[in-house]
Amino acid sequence: MKPNGFANFAATAALASLLFLAGHAVAAPVTYSFSTQASPVFFGLGGVPGDAFDGGVYGTFVYDAQASRVAVNPDGSFLYASSFPLSVTAISSFSATVGGFNFTDTAGTLQVGNNTFGTTASDVLQFSLEPPLTNPAPHNLTRFSIGNFTLANLRMFWIQGQQTPDLIPDYLSDQAMPASLPSFTGRLSLDFYFTPDPSAPLFFVAFDGLQVTPSVAAIPEPETYAMLLAGLGLLGFEARRRKRLAA
Repeated sequence: MKPNGFANFAATAALASLLFLAGHAVAAPVTYSFSTQASPVFFGLGGVPGDAFDGGVYGTFVYDAQASRVAVNPDGSFLYASSFPLSVTAISSFSATVGGFNFTDTAGTLQVGNNTFGTTASDVLQFSLEPPLTNPAPHNLTRFSIGNFTLANLRMFWIQGQQTPDLIPDYLSDQAMPASLPSFTGRLSLDFYFTPDPSAPLFFVAFDGLQVTPSVAAIPEPETYAMLLAGLGLLGFEARRRKRLAA
């Protein structure tokens, strides 16, 4: 390869590396914190005191917009989850507190539906930590029990047209996984099964005023910065070489 050809190749390779790293920096996993209103708007646990979950639900999780689409739901919405074994998952490192109870999960899924929800064809985003109890997929939720009920799942959702506390607009344009989560409020549901009979229908405790806020983006490794600096150096060298040749 001629010297000039090598310089051109090096500059092209450096530029490709920069573009690759820039694209991955934009899509880096992001840590979110979340919270709800203090009291549930719907409480369906018979025999459990109504103030058992006062204080709301709050915690953190990691959101990764690079998760793969794994299925198309019956309503036409897309389901995003991890590959197996767990590598890139829609939601991970989940940790939450409610009513003095702490619970965690390692991975969750995201449902994305543009004009798919209900008879009015509304937009919907929904996180789900756990598959149904009858599903053989891994169940990694650390559960807690209160009275005769055991935590089965946690769901966060934003449904177009929901009016409490603010109206959710038409916010999706396609079925792709969004780069970030909505800044407007949604709803959170804690799903419980009846401990003496897990096959019975689930019971729900729902909270309005769900807010999710990005806090800390993933920090690139030192090797990433080294590659960026090397690429910039090669591009500068090529620019100076071209300037000398032109002169």
